[in-house]
Amino acid sequence: MDKIERSGKIKIRGFDPQYPGLVIVEIPLNEEPSAEWADCLRHPTTFTPGIHPPQVEGKAIVWRADKDLVDKDIKWVFSYIDQANACYEQVLKEKKEERARREQEAKKKEAELEQIQKKLENL
Repeated sequence: MDKIERSGKIKIRGFDPQYPGLVIVEIPLNEEPSAEWADCLRHPTTFTPGIHPPQVEGKAIVWRADKDLVDKDIKWVFSYIDQANACYEQVLKEKKEERARREQEAKKKEAELEQIQKKLENL
């Protein structure tokens, strides 16, 4: 998965049926994010009170916004996307490091088994 970016026109789906002062905004993405990326989006490093948390739905982010502030508040959602990309990059780095540690440990164990096997060959 490459970096998740906005792709295409932002759309207003309509008014929130529960809260008429809110509109539902759809931000198209260049690809469908992984579950790990979506988790990063749900936990931004900076949180802004009054901004409803965005959610991933397929290849889009869906967000409920105050109809009068949508054009201003959407900047926060863009920031959350950037933060999610940075978070996900760190997640991938940690996974890669863990995989390398496991591979190194497996090689070490294999070498140890080979040494033990050599001891038995001379018996």
